[in-house]
Amino acid sequence: MFRALERIFIDGDCYKSVERQPIHQLLRALSDKRCLDILNIISTEPSYTGELASHLKIKESRISEKIKILKSAGLITEEWKREGNKLVKYLKPSMRKINISLDGGLSVETISDRPKEIVDYEHSEYNPPSVRNFVGRKEEYKFLKDNHHILITGIPGIGKSAMAAHFVNTQKMNTFWHDIRETDNLKHLLMKIAIFLQRHGDESLINSLQAERDRRVHVNLAITGMRKTNSILVLDDVHKCKDAEIFGLVNDFLKSVPEVKVILAARSRIPLVATSLKTLVLGELPPAEAKKLVGGESRSVVKRFGGHPLLLKIISNLPVSLGEGSRTVSPDEYVMNVIMPSLPKGIVTIIQQLSFFRGEVKREDAEFIFGKFNSEEFHNAENIGLLRSKNGIVSMNDMVREAAYLSADNKEDVHWKLATFYVSKNSSESKIEGFHHLWKSRRNEDILKFLDQYSMQLIDSGHMNNFQKELIEASDSMAVCEAKAVILYWIGRSYRNSRTYKKALEYFTKARLCPHSPDLEMHIAPSEAVVLQYMGRIEAARDVLQSHLKTLKERGGIVEGDILNTLGRSLTYLGELKEAERVLKRSLKIFSNFKESRGYWVCLFHIAFMEYVKGNLKEAWAVNERAASGFLNMNYLYGYAATQQTKAFIMESTGRFESAIDKYDEAIDILENLGFSQSDLAFTLMKKTLANIHIGRMEEASKDLNKSKNTISQTEDELLKGMLSYVEGSFLLKKKKLELARKMLNKAMKYESSDPIMLWGVRLQMAKLLSINGKKKDAEKLILDLISDLERRNFFVFLKEAKDIHKEIETMRNTGI
Repeated sequence: MFRALERIFIDGDCYKSVERQPIHQLLRALSDKRCLDILNIISTEPSYTGELASHLKIKESRISEKIKILKSAGLITEEWKREGNKLVKYLKPSMRKINISLDGGLSVETISDRPKEIVDYEHSEYNPPSVRNFVGRKEEYKFLKDNHHILITGIPGIGKSAMAAHFVNTQKMNTFWHDIRETDNLKHLLMKIAIFLQRHGDESLINSLQAERDRRVHVNLAITGMRKTNSILVLDDVHKCKDAEIFGLVNDFLKSVPEVKVILAARSRIPLVATSLKTLVLGELPPAEAKKLVGGESRSVVKRFGGHPLLLKIISNLPVSLGEGSRTVSPDEYVMNVIMPSLPKGIVTIIQQLSFFRGEVKREDAEFIFGKFNSEEFHNAENIGLLRSKNGIVSMNDMVREAAYLSADNKEDVHWKLATFYVSKNSSESKIEGFHHLWKSRRNEDILKFLDQYSMQLIDSGHMNNFQKELIEASDSMAVCEAKAVILYWIGRSYRNSRTYKKALEYFTKARLCPHSPDLEMHIAPSEAVVLQYMGRIEAARDVLQSHLKTLKERGGIVEGDILNTLGRSLTYLGELKEAERVLKRSLKIFSNFKESRGYWVCLFHIAFMEYVKGNLKEAWAVNERAASGFLNMNYLYGYAATQQTKAFIMESTGRFESAIDKYDEAIDILENLGFSQSDLAFTLMKKTLANIHIGRMEEASKDLNKSKNTISQTEDELLKGMLSYVEGSFLLKKKKLELARKMLNKAMKYESSDPIMLWGVRLQMAKLLSINGKKKDAEKLILDLISDLERRNFFVFLKEAKDIHKEIETMRNTGI
């Protein structure tokens, strides 16, 4: 007979609570995996029902059921918090420790207060997996033994985890093993390390976590503890990591603890910078070792499949009479023609349906599309290695997926089902996945509708590169048609956004060569002109736009307004300011009927820049403020960042360089958060660098210059590389490193097709350099040519600085300084 006694300690008081919290309710909650999952999450930080459902990938109704169980056991409390204009109910643990005693009868002691010690059943799972039937890999084993910090890479199933586990299981050292998940964060990993270290006699880290000290303290204690306990750190599936702080922790380990062995396993390279990290790329097993892995009569399959360990294991575990067969059969054909026919029909149906998903998929999503899977057949597919299911996420071996897909019927209809499912979701990733299935369904009219509705959104998102890859794959698979022409156009637009200009022009030309509607030409021409502008071919851009305006049939619409906006910018750069003003006024009149369109505010932005160039700084500021307000109301942050740049230009023209730097910083913050416009970010960083150089803040200028270099290295923008040479030359000139400055400025001068404003800046710096070097005649000639060019183009805003430098050179020449 149980003597149910539960003592609750709160602020030092003790009282019995048998009626409120019977022990069977507490034990029921603690024996439920989902309840433990919830406790695991909220013990790190409070959470709410929707967030828990998203994190655990189950329905909110199921979360609510588990919350009732936890509440009845007294394990959680609720707290209302205001978020914006609504209240949200957060959940947190009601106690920080539970002691279960069987001494003289079952009793449970719970110690309450704000949770300080995280009790997480998953944290104890830090032992390496056992490996049976491991063969070969002697050279790889030696590599692991000889090096302290190793990254094991290779394709899925090649044996990365098995290699790491086999090695650590043969070492007489403590091993901390952790399989990285997408949902992992630094707190979770540190707590798991803390419990591991505690079990090995070091409680420093767990005490620090309970005391909630600074993150840096926790990290240092984790590093020290691993060294003191003579432990190996193994992180598997590192490619799944989404938390930058975990990468920071690993980097700290690699830099600070050279004597501790660290083994990482990932499918691809990961963002770690330590030079001590050596890469071990696992390939297929040699034939002799592969035969040992398969064993018995199955050795002949090695000739067909090579040495992929997982695939060989799958084949050897299946109840299939392999036979000799043809040595020329490919793995896909062998799986499809020999293995697939041997499987029960129900299993074949399941893996065929799942093969339409390109990667991991939520089981509930797959069942929403295809209907409920037979649980027994699904379990059997897992047992023989065809599927893997964990926490509601299903994955397949890639080789099996390909063969199952090839054997499936009605592929286009199935892709259409998946397309409608993914397109209905809100995220950019889902939209891109929907487009993949859409073009696979070959429904051209629906493809055109999708591109019209979502392309701009996806081009402007942080997932532009993924969308671009999908567009290219779609265009390569399609016959010549209007849908292909539109896809080619959007590929060009994506290259335009990434400033890969030659590629952009190439795809615009390809789009024109396909049959296409006049509507598409209305989009191609202005896009092509923008690319030509960026390439410095401003006259060519103007000619393209003026030619297209002549053939434009519909007048007064958004398309004409967009063309006029781009033309106005081109004319401004060319110094044709009267014509630019006429064109932009016409555009503004058109867009006054479409104020909900982005084009209206873009037009104001171009007018503001034109007024700035003319030297009308008050007017430029006022119009730019209107554009900024419009962009902000539309939540078009990219446009708003551009207006902050223009504000900075105006401030610099009035000598307010410190205020200009603040505006550049505001634009930089926005562009960094948007994440998709590395070129614009680099441009803004360099403009900020020039402002810092002007007022002598050389340390800040140096930091921004290095950041610009790193950002430009991620782009293919030759124009930005020219500007970088100009900025470096200006920096070196300010530091009085004259010869290096001369080389950099000469390098920048070679980019004659670049932004004319940048080239004027280069010539100003070169004139200063020549005068310092005593070549005052050459300096004067250069500056007079520049003044003439600026006057010809009516770029009055830049004339003052050029004339001031000319006066300095004249004074130096006349006085003989």
